[in-house]
Parts: sequence; structure tokens; C-alpha cells
Amino acid sequence: MTDKETPSGDAATVRKQTDDALRDAAWRLESIIEGTHVGTWEWNVQTGETVYNEVWAQIIGYTLDELAPSSIKTFETFVHPDDLKQSDELLEKHFAGELPYYDHDCRMKHKDGHWVWVHDRGRVITRTDDGKPLMMFGTHTDITERKQAEEVLRQHDTYLAALHETSLELINRLDLTELLASIVTRATQLVDTAHGFLYLVNPEGTLLEVRLGIGIYSGYIGYQLKLGEGLSGRVWQTGQPMRVDDYAVWSHRADSFTHSGFHAIAAVPLKSGARVIGVIGVGRIDPDVSFGDADIEILSRFAELASIALDNASLYKAVKQDVTERKQAEEALVSSVSLLKSTMESTADGILVVDRNGRITLWNHRFADMWHIPEELLSDRLDETALNYVLQQLAQPETFLGKVRELYGHPEESSEDRIDLADGRIFQRYSRPERIGDEIVGRVWSFSDITDRRRAEEETQRERAYFDQLVETAPEGIAITDPHSRVIRVNAEFVRMFGYEADEAVGRCIDDLVAFPACEEEAKGISESTNQGKTVFLETTRRRKDGSHIDVSIIGAPILIAGKQEANYAIYRDITERKQAEAEKEALQAQLHQSQKMEAIGTLAGGVAHDFNNLLTGILGNIALMRSNLPPGDPLLENLTAAETAARQAADLTKGLLTFGRSAMVLPVPMNITAALDTTLTLLKQSLPATMDIVRDEEQPAWNVLLDQSQMTQILFNLAVNARDAMNGKGTLTISVRNEVVGEEYLQAHPFARAGEFVHLSVTDTGLGMSSEVIQHLFEPFYTTKPIGSGTGLGLSVVYGAVKQAGGWIIAVSTKGAGKTAPHIGQTCSGATFDIYLPRCLEEPRESVAPPAASVTTARGTVLVVEDEPVVRTVAEALLSRSGYTVLTAPDGASALSVLRDHPDSIGLILLDMTMPGMTTGEIVRAIRALDPTVPILLNSGYTSNAAIERMLDEGTVQGFLGKPYDPNQLVENVQKLISM
Repeated sequence: MTDKETPSGDAATVRKQTDDALRDAAWRLESIIEGTHVGTWEWNVQTGETVYNEVWAQIIGYTLDELAPSSIKTFETFVHPDDLKQSDELLEKHFAGELPYYDHDCRMKHKDGHWVWVHDRGRVITRTDDGKPLMMFGTHTDITERKQAEEVLRQHDTYLAALHETSLELINRLDLTELLASIVTRATQLVDTAHGFLYLVNPEGTLLEVRLGIGIYSGYIGYQLKLGEGLSGRVWQTGQPMRVDDYAVWSHRADSFTHSGFHAIAAVPLKSGARVIGVIGVGRIDPDVSFGDADIEILSRFAELASIALDNASLYKAVKQDVTERKQAEEALVSSVSLLKSTMESTADGILVVDRNGRITLWNHRFADMWHIPEELLSDRLDETALNYVLQQLAQPETFLGKVRELYGHPEESSEDRIDLADGRIFQRYSRPERIGDEIVGRVWSFSDITDRRRAEEETQRERAYFDQLVETAPEGIAITDPHSRVIRVNAEFVRMFGYEADEAVGRCIDDLVAFPACEEEAKGISESTNQGKTVFLETTRRRKDGSHIDVSIIGAPILIAGKQEANYAIYRDITERKQAEAEKEALQAQLHQSQKMEAIGTLAGGVAHDFNNLLTGILGNIALMRSNLPPGDPLLENLTAAETAARQAADLTKGLLTFGRSAMVLPVPMNITAALDTTLTLLKQSLPATMDIVRDEEQPAWNVLLDQSQMTQILFNLAVNARDAMNGKGTLTISVRNEVVGEEYLQAHPFARAGEFVHLSVTDTGLGMSSEVIQHLFEPFYTTKPIGSGTGLGLSVVYGAVKQAGGWIIAVSTKGAGKTAPHIGQTCSGATFDIYLPRCLEEPRESVAPPAASVTTARGTVLVVEDEPVVRTVAEALLSRSGYTVLTAPDGASALSVLRDHPDSIGLILLDMTMPGMTTGEIVRAIRALDPTVPILLNSGYTSNAAIERMLDEGTVQGFLGKPYDPNQLVENVQKLISM
């Protein structure tokens, strides 16, 4: 049925089936292509629009999204310029119908910078009405590995050809000039370079002379070196191959043999027997390519054969010069051939040569040993027999045999592959045609035992894996740099420490990366030291990517490979927390030192106050006695008054010292802090100038504190006077009160504090502020910044002592010249703030009870005065005697007890000094109570522990306390009150 006869419904069905089949075929084709990892492209030749698949992009290291928008320009951008021209020529031929397919091998630039070999194949699938190409479809296949294998094979072909042709030159090329040119040319071809040279030792054996040079060495013919001079001179001296990666910076280069284009150089000796007769050398000018161990090995083997050729050429020249020496030359030639055979036997490779008829023409003992083939079997010279023997030892004999048959079937082909033996050994097999002239006469097989090398490579891979694991999991940051300090590698901890991703760090100078400007010289010194082979240890500061600083310890050292420094490493340990801990420790030690110093000064101040108070007691007592003996109006009364005033001022000073030393006698009671402030401020406002404003800011209700009203007065009065002087009498004094709970966070910053509930009293002035140096000595007695004669330096010491005695602490905060806002008043100032913390008292304040009026009674009774200071004892005796008391005295505790025994019933009161030699106060009191449990004891002292007095008063072992210095009325009133109990 024709198309015209097909019913319309059937036609639609056919079209649908056809479309489905086409879609199914397209899907299957796409799946097959994707599964084979082949890149595809569809090109609209007329518009340039090109569609690539994902594999096409992956071959050069990209994704399709990274290449969008795509066109034919995308391909042209990445293809090597040298290959693009040939691609265009092939396309034009295909468009013109001269080629059925466009087929081309080209290089394309990979994302990471290296070149990828691609097999590009395609054809035009549709054309325009006028015959022009419209749509073209093609594929890309990654053939990089194949190209690399071909390159390796080419090098081995070159090597084998060089060995073969050099062997032929023993017979065919006896002209020395031609031979030298051939040797240098072959040497450069073996290692794929265009630059080479050849030195020969002069007849005298004193100098090396360049006899031939090609490439950049062509201008050095005739140049001479001494033994040990430069690279070639050292090869001559040692008889060993040498190579230099960068001759321009090599410290042992010959002074006059310099060239800006020189980079890598390798040289091997030419020997006649054990004597070095010359040096073959090759060079590279590309700074990114150097010579490896394989190059040195190839050159060394080549030099062995070249040496024989030179010996033969020299012999031939000698024969031409003197016919009479022909016999000797022939013998030498025989010797050289023998040496060639010996060289073949000494090579590490097993060699087998087979002619076109399957006959073995040559083999060495190494071949027989490697394959464990008996010599008698090889003596039959049948390749098939040897092949069957070899097949029994292989892990994959079929593959081996297939390759042999293939190469015998294609005599012109060369090959290189790996062979696995059943016993675990691994051989590398090389095969190339044997030629005589242009004729192929057989095949050369060469086998290298690479078992140890393979195992070493596997071991190296394992060690590299261990190394990678060690580096990446190390708790320290690690950076590996080249000799120019450029980063080669960083580990995960380095990334965490400094904030740089690995790809951001690699390639950059490590000093530019993590050293901030202030440490540039230090960082440069570390790099220079490690480049000189030294190991560096230090602690310093480095910079993160975000600009923040981090304290680190650094270990920098060189990385040596086979005794040569190839790179450097730096290990960074984050010591920020340790440094912070050390700083905190130093701060704590400083605070402890200051606290110990303040305690020592307090003890000293208390001792001085004690002695001074004894003297003042004697002075004030004698003044009172003298005053009582003078009639009214006596001129001496004015002098006595002046002396008494001076003595009482001195008493105030000693009281300040005792307060600082927390030795003043106080009787703390629960009190409302607000009420205590009210009482103190009423007195304070009368003492301050009207130009000073006092602002109160209190949290209601404030907690109670356990305090003596005199302590509150001392604290506020001295702080206010200090503020007045700081503000020159004009400014604002802010007093605030807050209830605060001190927690662990506060204790970390203020270790001298303690946790709990406290009333926070803050006093802020608007003065000029203080420096940190002044704050360090602020609470020390007699320390003042005022001019001489303008202050005692005891005001803040008294505050310190009163606060400490109340169980609290005080902190001064100020920065000289730095403005700040005073709390709650909005005034900008640079003054000082004193923060006082007093422990909360849970007891309620007691109502004050007015003391009963003193009764006027006639003084009578006996008082025992126990005092070690004679002047105080004499004054007390006189004052009490004048008041009507009978007075007994004792200079110490033991004497007092003796007097008490002698007068068991007549003593009505004991006036007992608390600091005397011999017995302690507690021992004396206990001894008194053992003799008389009821006699009242009135303690008196110029310096003693407030806690000790309170304890004895609470226990009832003593009945009162009178501080020194005291005046006659205080003494008599206290004695009268207690003796009449």
C-alpha cells in the first residue's frame, strides 16, 4: 500500500510509532554515550551555537554551568593555539567533502592549568538547501593517558635506537667529529631537550675542553674547565653523574660559565676503563622542568656505549696516523668489542634479540636469570622453545602471548607494557624492531625487573597516606612552604586557626598570609633561618584572615629529602588561652603583692600607732595634771592649751593609722545604710564648699549593713575631701547605693572579692582623674600627690582600713584625661569612681537608747594599774589618786598577779594594758580570773585586735575597754562606772 492508499488514522498511528521509536533511540543513544564517558557536541555551523554534554565539560575540569553560555567560541578558548589551526584546516576539508569525517587529536587547557589530550571526531549531519554545512555532531574522548603512554614508548624507542645506532657506530662511524655530533644529538633526543654539550679531556690530562655544543651551548666550543671546576669539572673529578635543578643560583657554578637562560643541567662521565675521558651534558631552559633519576640512568647507560665508540674512533684515528700500530689497534678494537659485550652483560635489564625467522641471535645472562631459563635451552636458539618456558611463569600467559604474536605480525611496531609473574614479581617489557640500515632484521626484547620499584612506590603511597592522615588530624596548624616561602600545603587546623581556605593559602607567601606589619622582620628572619637549614622555636603573635590577632608558638624547620633541602614546614600551636591565663596569673600575683604590701603597711602602722599612743597618753595626762595645779589666768595655761591641741591632732593621726590597719576599736551594729548616709551627709554638707553639688541616687529599700557610725563617717568624709581637692572645690559628687549579688563572673575579674549579697556604695567625682600609677599606690598611708605640707596622705588609707574592718572591699576606677559620663547626672568628666562593697546584714537596726546620766559619787576603792610604759603608768596613777582612788601599780602580768595575791579582797578594779612583754593578755586575764572571778577588768591599748576585744567582752572575762590616748575625764568615768558595779 502506497502513502496515498494509507488511511489517515493508520498514518497517524505510524507517525506516532515512528516518533516514539526515534525518542527511544535518542534516549538509548544518550544513555550509551553517558555510560562510556564520552563528551558530545552539537554545532550549528551557521550561527555558532553549540551544545555540549556534561562529560565534555568534565574532561577539562568544569561544569556546564561554569561554561555557560556555550558556543563554538568555548571550544576555541580552551584548545591549544598550535592545534586550533590544524583543527580549522581539517574542518574546511570535511565541509568541502574531501574528508568523510572531521578527526583530530588536540590539546585543551584543564581548569587546574595542565593540558589534556582530546580525540575530537565529528561529521556534518545536515546541510542547507545550497549545500552549506548546517548541523554537525561530534564526540570528545580523553586520550591523555594514551598520549602519555605513547610519549613514554617514544622515549624508550629513542633509547633503544640510540643504543643500537651507537653500537653500529663502533663499526661504521669512526670519524671523531661525526661521532661527537652523533653522540650529543642522541643524548639530547634521549631526554627530550634541544641543548647539549660534550667535553673531552685534553691530551695532557689537565683540562676539560668543550668539543661540541648544540642549542644554547653552541657558543661555548673551546671553553675549558679545571678538575673540580663547575658541574662538568666535578663529574670529571668524581667519575659520577650529577644534576643541578637551577644552575643560575647554584653556588658551585664556574665563575665565567654563566648564562641567564641556563636552568636544569645534567652531566655524566665518559670513561675508558676506569679513566674519565670526557663528559656528556644536557640542559633545559624551562624553569618548570628539571632532570630526574630516570634521565640520569638513561644518560649513564648511553655514556657507556658512547665511551666505547669514542675509544674505537680514537683507535681508528691512531691507525690512520701510524700504520705500524694497526695490529695494536685491531687488538684494541677486539678489546672494545669484548668490553661492549661485558657492558651488555653488566646491564640490569634482561635482553633477548630474535631474527625474522624466530632464531635467537643474542641474549645476556641477566635475561636467563630473570626467567630462570637454562643456558642449554637458549643455546638451541629457538624462540618458540624459550617462549613456552616463559609462558609457564606468567600470571596471564594468554595476554603475554597475544602481544608477542601481535608484534611479530607487525615488525615495525614498538611496545612497552607491564608483566605480572605468578610468583609475584613484576617486569617492564620493552620491544622494538632491530634494524640494519633501513632493513628490519629482527626484534629486540628488553625486560626490567621493577618489583622492588613497584613495592617501593606502593610503600611510598602508604607512607604518603599515613603522612596525609597525620598532617590533617594534627591538633596544630601546619603549613609546608617551598624555599621561596610560598605555601605548598596547609592542614585543617591551620584553616581553622587562621580562617583561610586551603586554596586561598596555597601559592601565597606565608609571611604575607599570617604576619602583620609589626612582625614582618621577625617572620622574614624565621624564613631565612629555615632556608639555611636551621630549626626555629618561638612564641609570637600572628594575624587571622579577618584581621584579628592570635597568640601562637611556632616551630619552623627544613624538610630534607636525600640530604637536600626541598621545602620547609611551620607548626603553629594556638596559645591564646595560655597567654590569657598567664596574664591573669600575673594580674593576680600583682594584686596579691599589693594586698600583702597593704597588710604589711597596716601592721607597721598599727605598731607605730601603739607606741605613739602611749606617748600621747603620757603627754595629755601630764598636761591635765599641770592644768589642775595652775590658778585661773595663769599665762602658762595658754601654752598648755596649745600643747594639748597639738597632742590631740597627733592622736587623730594615730587613729587614722589604726583605722588603716583595721586595729581601731569599733562597735559595729546593724544599721540602715540610708539613715547612716543621712547622718553623715548632714555633717558633711557643713564642711564642703557651696560650689560642690551632692547628688544622691539610691535604690530603695537598701539592705542593712553591720557598721559603726564612725566608720561610715570616716569613709564618706575622707572620700568627699578627696573629691573636693580633685575638683578644686567645684563640681559634682555623686553618691549611689545599690543592692548587688556578687557572682563567679565578678570574682574572675576581682579575685580579692567574695561571693554573696552586698550593698554597693559608689562615690563619683568630676575631677581630673588619676593615672594607673597613682591608683597602684592610692590607699597606701602617707602617699599623696599634693604639694608638701598640703596633706597627710592618710585620708584614703583610713577609708581602705574602715572598709576592710567592716568586711568589705574598695575599688578605684579612673583614667586620667579620658572623658566619661558620671552616673545618673549626664555630666561628661574624667574623674574617679570609688566602688565600696559592704556585706549585707540580715538583722534589723536596733533603736538607740539614751545612756543613763552619770551619777555623781565620791570616788573610792582600790585600782590596780598594770602598765609596762612608766610614763603611762605614772600618769594613770596620778590621775586616779587625785580623783580619790587608792592606786596599786604593776609593770607586767606576773607582777600584777603577785599584787592581786597580796591584796585578795581590797582591789576593786584592774586597769590592764593589752600589749606588755611576757604574758599575753589572754593569759593574764585567765590567771586573774583564777584568783578573783569577779573583779572588773578595764582593758586599755593604743593598738590591738578589735576582734580579740569583742570576744573577751562577749565572754564577760573583761568588762570594758578604754583606747589610748585618753584624757582624765574618760579614765575616771570608765573606772567609776565599772568599780561601782
